[in-house]
Amino acid sequence: MLAVALAVALAAVAAIVTLHERASAGRRIVELLSSIATQWNRLSALEWQAMAEQRLSSESRGAVEHVRGQLKGIYDELHRRVQGTELQGLRKIYGEYLAALEEEFRLIGLGRLAEAREVDEEKVDPAYDTLAKLIGEANTRYRNASRQSDLIANVGSASIIILAALAIGLMFWKFERVRQTAEIAMAEQNALRRSEERFRSWVQNSSDVIAVLDPDPPVITYVSESILRVAGYRPQELIGTDLFKLIHPDHTVKLQKLLDRCRQGAGPNPALEVHLRRGDGRWRDIELVGNHHLDPSTRAAALAGGSRSGFRPTGVVEGATTARPWGPTILAQA
Repeated sequence: MLAVALAVALAAVAAIVTLHERASAGRRIVELLSSIATQWNRLSALEWQAMAEQRLSSESRGAVEHVRGQLKGIYDELHRRVQGTELQGLRKIYGEYLAALEEEFRLIGLGRLAEAREVDEEKVDPAYDTLAKLIGEANTRYRNASRQSDLIANVGSASIIILAALAIGLMFWKFERVRQTAEIAMAEQNALRRSEERFRSWVQNSSDVIAVLDPDPPVITYVSESILRVAGYRPQELIGTDLFKLIHPDHTVKLQKLLDRCRQGAGPNPALEVHLRRGDGRWRDIELVGNHHLDPSTRAAALAGGSRSGFRPTGVVEGATTARPWGPTILAQA
């Protein structure tokens, strides 16, 4: 969860940085256009100085070359920042202006001032005016675009921060929900385990016999330890045994009826007395009571469709003598 929140935060930071980089790029183009205008004004001032002095001094020539170098660097950066043909017209007029200006300086250097003034009026000044117009239009256009980019960057940054905060909050909320659900599930499992432990303790310590049966045929899948005392069998000896094989043949019909009623969920059934064959071969009377208890939470413990049966000893059959010691009734669940 922490890694996901960190990834969202980093994505938000990256988006904000991108927006501000675009806004900064627009401001830089405006700065470059303003620098071009400044350098042109310097060239124009050097031109008027040369006309006034009627010569181009070495110092002025050096200043001209310096300005031209500055303009070249500015145009190169503009070319990298502005894609397409948007500023090609500006660069074309700039080239014409420099060519006309160089011709004027050459004529001044030769002392042909009249021709220099003619070049100034017919070529230099028109090119300069066109440049001033183009640079003004470009400056206005990019300045407006820069302001819009700044606005988008500011609004976008705030929106991204809000959305990122909401996303992170939602993730932590979901994490908390999952954690709470897991805690509830764990508590339910613990409660179920404690319930199963109590039931297991009751079964293991009960003096009565409790068995789990498959429905048809009624095969024993579980029997409590009390079976050793009651019938002389170890529990593992009876696992997988058909209950009918342990019941006297005269009682199988009424046992089948009891099991059918349990499967049908017919409610509490009256106690049924049958003869159970002990491990030593003797018959012992037992009383069997069956009830239908279908609980989804204990279906697995009872086995799907299985039956849980309980027996209590009521006597030992030896000839015609039957002794019936008292014991509590254990329900059979199906």
